[in-house]
Amino acid sequence: DFDMSGSGSTDASALTLAKLDEVFDAVHGPNSGKIVTSNQFLRRKVSALVRAAGQAREMVDRRNFGEQLEAYAGVQMVVIQKEHDQSTILDFDEDPGDGGDDGASMYCIKFGNEQDVFGILGAGGAFELRSITGEKELNPRSLRRISAYVGTVTAHPRAFARLNSVAQL
Repeated sequence: DFDMSGSGSTDASALTLAKLDEVFDAVHGPNSGKIVTSNQFLRRKVSALVRAAGQAREMVDRRNFGEQLEAYAGVQMVVIQKEHDQSTILDFDEDPGDGGDDGASMYCIKFGNEQDVFGILGAGGAFELRSITGEKELNPRSLRRISAYVGTVTAHPRAFARLNSVAQL
């Protein structure tokens, strides 16, 4: 865990590129294999910080001028939200220690095989398919249930890092 509030403070603090760089460095491997998850506000904040630092590389082209920044420092940015109404899942609803729910988290994750974060399917990759009703004559379709044991493995102690206490500033 990396804390934006700083040592001894209990308040959420504004995001900085320096702290985001620390989080990226804490996750093993090259940045090109990592993603960072956040809400829309924090993705826009990273874009604004990059532009303010003079690091923005926007090509003036009809196809991509003004598009959102998709990556920072080679790390792909992914917004976690419910697409049907754009409500966020990683909201500013965490208490950094000051008694108020005013902090959010960002997660840097390295997905991969055997060394990183990856998904598993239990029982040797097997799953069970069961017909519930059979095929209907009036409706040419059938209803089936799939039963499987799925999970996530974090194989390396530095396969992910969390930046918490990020304020909406």
